[in-house]
Amino acid sequence: MARAKKDYKALNIKIESSIYEKLENYAEEKGQTKTKAVERLLTKAMDLEEKDDKWNLKYNVKIK
Repeated sequence: MARAKKDYKALNIKIESSIYEKLENYAEEKGQTKTKAVERLLTKAMDLEEKDDKWNLKYNVKIK
């Protein structure tokens, strides 16, 4: 039985070489592909930002 295909979108970006090297090292240390590492890091960053936004709204904090 074949696996269900996931809904993917391509992401083509230019990043500084030093950041790319950090990504390569991070992915290797975690035993992940660079794609999976980027997906997880972006998800974590966006979740944290969303959590911060909710906290700021709850406590009426204004950030410029």
